[in-house]
Amino acid sequence: MNKQLFFDCLGHREPLIDPYYCSEELIISRASGAQPTREMLLWGGVRDRLTAADVAKKDGDDDGFARHARELDRLLLQPSANFLEFTSFFPALDVSYSIYRKLPEHSRLDFLSRAMVEYIEKRHRVYMSHGYTPVTIQVRRDFEKHKTGGSSARRKLDALLPAAGFEKAANLDDFRATNSFIHADGALYNQCEYWLRALGMKFEWRATHQDKLPDVVINKHGRIFVVECKHMKEVGGGQDKQLTELIDLIRYQEPDFDRGQGFDISYVAFLDGVLFNELVQPSAAKMRRQKFDIEDFLTRNPDNYFVNTWGFNQLIG
Repeated sequence: MNKQLFFDCLGHREPLIDPYYCSEELIISRASGAQPTREMLLWGGVRDRLTAADVAKKDGDDDGFARHARELDRLLLQPSANFLEFTSFFPALDVSYSIYRKLPEHSRLDFLSRAMVEYIEKRHRVYMSHGYTPVTIQVRRDFEKHKTGGSSARRKLDALLPAAGFEKAANLDDFRATNSFIHADGALYNQCEYWLRALGMKFEWRATHQDKLPDVVINKHGRIFVVECKHMKEVGGGQDKQLTELIDLIRYQEPDFDRGQGFDISYVAFLDGVLFNELVQPSAAKMRRQKFDIEDFLTRNPDNYFVNTWGFNQLIG
């Protein structure tokens, strides 16, 4: 059954546009002349401060330039400052905005004294000639959405499970008694860990993956699904490692898992996102090998599953 479910999943591809991951946040006003947002006020403050610093530099006013640097530092530590044109220029100086934020104040000011001169000469005056617009910070905000897939995958699980009639367990007694689920992090991290031990599980996958607990554990009428979910859209870099980690989950099984507890246990690898579609007819040799491994591990461990969104809904439905 588990291999057949995997093959059926291949016939129900992941959508290119998944409503669970579609979200947008407008951080600028809808129309020119409307009340400016907090982000727009920050953007304008940084732009004006750089213009003033440019004047101070031309006038040889070192004290004024230093004062503008201190004020810029204060502004750049505010939320959404990473969407600004100025902070977007930091990588051109081999410094990321995240590194800048972690520096002590004197180091940040030393960096700014150099960065301001470089940016004013190479970008600020050019942008002023074209006309600054807050549209750029909205573009940066939209672009950054691609970095939030991990947390979005958890939100998707939190939507799919209640829709199928599962309740989020507040404690282990609730988890034992109802069709429920429990996240393996946050306030219930230690309880989830205890629950896995109470079942007598070895959970060997954890030992080879930085002591990681699964994303969610589900109790469906006494059938326990230990689920690891990855939202992946393309191959390459860290994505390859994540896919290998996901496939590795179904390599394991729980011998003698019952031990009087009355539960059956399955490991479920949930590959969410359009990368799953590459498994239909994999062209790359590595992907062909990964598909072979999936089928091999499912054959060896008939209680385990490798599914996409459609297949996950079949399991919990």
